[in-house]
This record gives sequence, C-alpha cells and structure tokens, in this order.
Amino acid sequence: MTYFEGFIVPVPKANKEAYRKHASDAAPLFQEFGVTRMVEAWGDDVADGKVTDFKKAVNAKDDEDVVFSWFEYPSKQERDAATDKFTNDPRMKEMGANMPFDGKRMIIGGFDASSRKALRVAATSTGSLCRSPMASATPIASSPQRWRESFASTGRRG
Repeated sequence: MTYFEGFIVPVPKANKEAYRKHASDAAPLFQEFGVTRMVEAWGDDVADGKVTDFKKAVNAKDDEDVVFSWFEYPSKQERDAATDKFTNDPRMKEMGANMPFDGKRMIIGGFDASSRKALRVAATSTGSLCRSPMASATPIASSPQRWRESFASTGRRG
C-alpha cells in the first residue's frame, strides 16, 4: 500500500529560491532512493491558530514561511529501504551541510495511506472551490456557509 513521508519546515523568506533549487537538485537522488512522487508546497495561506498551527509547530520566525512537503513511496518497506539509503549515502551528508533552512526545526512523519478516494472539484455559490468525495459533492457544494463555519473554530478564513 502507498506510504507517505511528510515534512514541515520553516524556511527564511529570503531563501525561497535557494530552497527551490535545493529541492530540485535533490529530486533525482530521492528518485534513485525510491521516492515515486515528491511535492514541495510553499506556505502562502498559513493561518495563526488559537492553540497550535504550522508556524508554532516549527517555531517559525517572522521572516520565515512554512514549507509543507511529502514523498510518496509504493510501500512502507520501500520507505524504510530509502531511509537506510538517505542515512548512509555521502551525497546526503553533503546536501545536509548546505540546507537553506534550519533542519533542527523540521518535523518529519511517516503515514500509511488509509484511504484513497476519487475526488471531484465542486464550485460553490461563492465562487470558492472545495474538494469533496464524489458521492457527497452536491451537499458540500450547495452549502458554502457550512463549509466556512466548519473552519471558523480553527481560525481559518472561509
């Protein structure tokens, strides 16, 4: 079953292009080690939470943005094998010495794909888009107010 390894890390805003280059340069090596998909997402709508949030989780400073990324593997066994390669390959040590972010504040976790469902994007009456399971697209799409309210308690904009 598909396995994911997720990361969040604070990156100085001034290092955005350096981070992109670092990730791009690392992609072929990650692929060699068994990563089948790599996604890097630069935070542009990361809300401040009341209790916790992405920024607090990585102790991001005012001049930093949070990057959320993940690797996809065919299985947990493939991920475990890749971890051994990451740990022992001298190219990774060299890459680690030149990271454009503070790796000590990176959060990493492995995740088993417990569910994979086809989704379709539905437009709401407010013009926003929301993803919903195919079977329930109409109720979600027809109730943007409920959608906004469901995020209100977390401090997210709806």
